[in-house]
Amino acid sequence: MARVKNQDIAKAIICALGVAALIVVAIAAPNAVQVFAQFYKPAGRFNKRQIAGGLYYLKSKKIIGIGQEGGKTVIKLTQAGKAKLLKYKLEDMKMSRPKKWDRKWRMVMFDIPEKYKVNRTVFVEKLKELGFAPMQKSVWVWPYDCEDETDFLKEMYEIRPFVKLAVAERLEGESYLLKKFGLLS
Repeated sequence: MARVKNQDIAKAIICALGVAALIVVAIAAPNAVQVFAQFYKPAGRFNKRQIAGGLYYLKSKKIIGIGQEGGKTVIKLTQAGKAKLLKYKLEDMKMSRPKKWDRKWRMVMFDIPEKYKVNRTVFVEKLKELGFAPMQKSVWVWPYDCEDETDFLKEMYEIRPFVKLAVAERLEGESYLLKKFGLLS
């Protein structure tokens, strides 16, 4: 069996809290693992000791808050924990590829000022990593709906006013894109 890393436990706890927003549980309860597994499947692969250790670590780093409310233990993300959750969502982000293509191209267009150069650079790197294809230096294309994903990226990189999404039924030179995305019929 592979050794479990503390960062994997911490990530599972943070993601579980991100899904649940707030978890109310008695930490010492024998079903603590099941409570976390109920909210976030990967948490179920850890034992009670690992989860308790992960909670202690996250509390010591001020990523989670643990307190008592109404005789129950309440666990919630702090601002630092919420930032960590967003980082994990960004790292785990994947683009969906429905079985049937609607024959429309999504174009992410941007004109990000030089003062946001670092934001622009990481935004473009993320578009590449996600599989978008460049049409021009500041126009990237994806064949499926990607509004939620691009909105998330605009917020994460604080570039919302400089990025636009357009939908087109036909693009000049689209044969390159059809081949790149495996859409030739």
